[in-house]
Amino acid sequence: MDIEIKEVTETRREVLVTFTAEDIAKEEKSILGEFTRHAKIPGFRPGKAPESLLRKRYGKDIQEELKRKILQAGYQKMESDGDLKVLNLVEVDDPDLSGKEDAVMKLTVDIKPSFSTPEYKGLALERESAEVSEEDIDQAIEMTRSQRAEFDKVERPAEKGDYVRCSYDGKIDGESIAEQVSDFPMYGTQKSTWEEAGAEDAPGISEIAEAIVGMKDGETKTVEATFADDHKVEFLQGKTVSYDLEVLEVRERKLPELNEEFFKAVNVESLEQLREQTTESLKGQKEQAGQNQLRQQVTQKLAELVDFPVPESLVTAETNQVLANYMSRQMQQGASEEDFEKNREALYASASEEATRKVKLDLILDDIADVEKVEVTEEDMSNFLYSYAMQTRRSPDEIVKELQKDRGRVMDIQRNIRRSKAVGKVIESAEIAETDPKS
Repeated sequence: MDIEIKEVTETRREVLVTFTAEDIAKEEKSILGEFTRHAKIPGFRPGKAPESLLRKRYGKDIQEELKRKILQAGYQKMESDGDLKVLNLVEVDDPDLSGKEDAVMKLTVDIKPSFSTPEYKGLALERESAEVSEEDIDQAIEMTRSQRAEFDKVERPAEKGDYVRCSYDGKIDGESIAEQVSDFPMYGTQKSTWEEAGAEDAPGISEIAEAIVGMKDGETKTVEATFADDHKVEFLQGKTVSYDLEVLEVRERKLPELNEEFFKAVNVESLEQLREQTTESLKGQKEQAGQNQLRQQVTQKLAELVDFPVPESLVTAETNQVLANYMSRQMQQGASEEDFEKNREALYASASEEATRKVKLDLILDDIADVEKVEVTEEDMSNFLYSYAMQTRRSPDEIVKELQKDRGRVMDIQRNIRRSKAVGKVIESAEIAETDPKS
């Protein structure tokens, strides 16, 4: 068995493994012996059936097993003698095993690119302080009160913070645009919808949220809204739309009093205990946010420290995954396949750029994990299982049974855990400066 390696690109190799006729005959004889020992043929004791009868009855199975064995042997030969760090098997051209001549198997593989491990120790990182201020606590308690607010109907003009039921119809040059924006009806026609008066971060049309301040039920108004050139709804990009607006109902938000009834509803006994509980919760959130800041900085800095070509097949697979995730999220929000087709080239280019960066970062983190001798323990897997079970609201046992059937997925999970632990190692050795917390 001989091997020949040809360079296609910096990260791709074409490997030719030649099997002599003697190699093939020897392997076939071994397989035939296995069939002879185990085949059950009427009229013959196990192991006594003639070869011609075995070939007639099991010829196809024998050839399939021979092919499998040859491919396995070829791959093992490439790994042992080729001195290649194979990341992905791109393509296999099956050898012709039908004759009595030598056979050649061609494998196309993507390999680990050559690069030096970046100097990852002592990185300068920043994170916001986890200190919780009295203002933070006050804001959080107000948020809790807002979530439990009641809304009373009022017969007065809407004030900022009120919730207003209204209707509107968007028009351009007097013609309704409802049909043109049917995938995003909030920008076209609404017969009855609720808006927060004066909300600066309104998810729909901010001009309408602003216009209803000072209006009361039964009043009408025409509101103009100009959309940005890069608005997510292509039809609206750069256009000005006139909305015929009518207020149908005004409701005042009434926050609950900080009394015994409220404390009982949020499972505390007093305002003091509520503030203590809120402080603990905010501190945990800020600590987690700080950790996320550090991890984000580490991944960004590592990707900038070293440059190298990345394997094409890995980038393609990751690009497809990025696109699939993006399309799934957008379709849940009402986008259609036609929307993707219109922007296919731009979407693919963006996804490819993101995928290239991720593949590069994964390779760097794998390298750091090797240097740091990072291992994935049973405890790591258990933590993942329970966390994933909570996220998906499924039982850990159900997930374990699912993973037992998919070894490839288990390996992906282990790789991701290992890379996450490698980021942790970088953070452990970093020089971290704390900054003032943002409001």
